[in-house]
Amino acid sequence: GHAMRACAAYKWHTKHVFFLKGSWCVLLDGIMSEGEMYKRLKDADVCNVPTCLAFVDVECIPKQQPQTVRLSKE
Repeated sequence: GHAMRACAAYKWHTKHVFFLKGSWCVLLDGIMSEGEMYKRLKDADVCNVPTCLAFVDVECIPKQQPQTVRLSKE
């Protein structure tokens, strides 16, 4: 994925190791989040797609907000 980070995470109470992945979101109208795409693929029974247990979009702070779209129009 684009600029993704991944690591193993550990749920202490269940002693379960799982895969934690983050990526940059695209801030354009009509672009589906990565988590929503994983959910739709699973609901459609698409094979070879990892199971997404949870996903959330985190609000950007102004200093971290991507500028690619704005700069590409200049």
